[in-house]
Amino acid sequence: LSAVTVRLDLVSLVERHPGVVELARAATSARRIVASGVGGSAVTLVAAAVARATGRPVVLVTAHIDDADEAIDELASAGMASLHLPALESLSGERGVGAEIVAERLAAVRSAPTLRGPAVVVAPVSALMQLVPRPARLERLARTLKVGTDVRLSALLEWLTAAGYRRVETVEEMGDFALRGGILDVFPPGSASRSTREVSQGVPVRLDFFGDTLDRITEFDLESMGSDRAVESVELFAADAGSPGDDRESVNFLELLPADSIVMLAETLEIVDRAYILHDGQVLMEGAPQAIVASADVRRVYLGERFSL
Repeated sequence: LSAVTVRLDLVSLVERHPGVVELARAATSARRIVASGVGGSAVTLVAAAVARATGRPVVLVTAHIDDADEAIDELASAGMASLHLPALESLSGERGVGAEIVAERLAAVRSAPTLRGPAVVVAPVSALMQLVPRPARLERLARTLKVGTDVRLSALLEWLTAAGYRRVETVEEMGDFALRGGILDVFPPGSASRSTREVSQGVPVRLDFFGDTLDRITEFDLESMGSDRAVESVELFAADAGSPGDDRESVNFLELLPADSIVMLAETLEIVDRAYILHDGQVLMEGAPQAIVASADVRRVYLGERFSL
């Protein structure tokens, strides 16, 4: 018997659900909406479906960092455009890990103002509570180098040093750079999974200069030091987690998104410290999430008997 291959577009299936159709319609009315009946990965699919149905970016706010990571993986599997704003975690001396997170946050800052159409921006609530650099400051914190453009090598070396990179004899880890004649090896922080056929990110790259012209960009292998695939451009982000600057030069990430973006809170009671439950125009219950969930009246009229945190 021959095998049958079936590919399901789960986002489209969810988008056609009557409840999601109603939710998408209500989400364009600029009102606060309370939706219930889904949990876990289904919330991610609903966010993607609402983004497609409305043609707008949807910001999915999760209670925990792991939830955000899972949501990004689920969106990738579903073929949905997404943007991840990770939270800055305590580095505990792990310099490379911190630099990668900073790079991903800077990439999100760069992309946020230009978001158009259906996409899902995923952020744990802790990430949104941390300010990000204003886009005008990105020139100091991020650079995009393209093949065929003129780049003054001495100025680039100064930028790398100011951005927290280490000059070494041979590149071995994230944040290193090495110069040999007109060849510059750099290992920029970032997520390798975001690299495309045209743009390299989070992968060691070799920049070949002809005078001040960037003649060629290739990724290379750290073990063999041999050049790998050629790319058209590379994104370099600050390697020092302290580089983003102080609060006076920073903004809340939500301010950078298009004005018509829709914000969706996943598992709201896990995000807030204190909640108010309204019923028939009256405050039915107020207090900490645990107290809200324990209330028999709240479970009866709002949460349902099987709800749990």
